[in-house]
Amino acid sequence: MSIDLRPDPTDGFPACEAGEWGAEKHGLLRQYLGMSHGARRKFVTGRGGATYVELFAGPGRLFVRASDSYIDGSPVVAHREAIRTRTAFSAMHLGDEREDFCAGATWRR
Repeated sequence: MSIDLRPDPTDGFPACEAGEWGAEKHGLLRQYLGMSHGARRKFVTGRGGATYVELFAGPGRLFVRASDSYIDGSPVVAHREAIRTRTAFSAMHLGDEREDFCAGATWRR
């Protein structure tokens, strides 16, 4: 299966194609992280920590072909929502088949 990539005009790194559902998915992720930040805060400052794990991180940016627009990928959405709620993750573990995708997602957050 080939991945449709384009360079993101904001930084030149690759962005993966996503369907229009991508923005909805990320809205749900923001909502979940917003609702759970109070519970997560207890672990960020405590002994255990609060870790974000994304097994299929992608490069951190997506383009929506139907609208020709670019949106943040889920690792970037999660990182920015954690900052907004002042409950940063103790660690973020990003995985993907392509190492350059992990590097891009890490750089973009």
